Amino acid sequence: MQDSDEEIDCKKPKLSPPTHLSQFFSSYTKYEYDPSGPASQQFQQLRCVYKWSARGRDADDARAGYSRAVGLTFSQAYGDDVESLECWQRLCRAVEFDPIPESLDACKYAIEDAHVNLMDFVDILTTGEPVHRFATERELSEYTKSTGKIFPQSQAHGSLLRHLLRRIWHPPPDNVRRQGGTWVKRRS
Repeated sequence: MQDSDEEIDCKKPKLSPPTHLSQFFSSYTKYEYDPSGPASQQFQQLRCVYKWSARGRDADDARAGYSRAVGLTFSQAYGDDVESLECWQRLCRAVEFDPIPESLDACKYAIEDAHVNLMDFVDILTTGEPVHRFATERELSEYTKSTGKIFPQSQAHGSLLRHLLRRIWHPPPDNVRRQGGTWVKRRS
């Protein structure tokens, strides 16, 4: 976790090794990790290099290690205290809300109402690519599935991350959306 008076600049790559992801990937000597690349893409390449099937002990162990590294990377960059205005504002900065909400409730409302890919929050730290916002959960679902940018759900419960979880595999109809953490039907 960063010092409370240190502000994160989510638009600039953060390559201060060793990172949780670089430590994870360095344990696989046959794979050459590119710290400036998207994490999920790197993990897929790692799986190909080691020729792991979708399931199997080695693949499961690697997935668990990768999941931990991704979760720790997110928490280190953005924090995990759901009652911290600073943590919520870091997320708002990464999503490029303008202006950045000034209250905890306003930040929570803005983030909980946004359709964003969690891996984009991790990747912006190294790639500098923006966190994409989608109009609907269905659009987010399509993007997530097509890019393979799947955040390890096991790392999202009980922290700031759980407020960003969306229904990727079974998105709601486009006329239903979250508002302040509650599902509501849009007016026609």
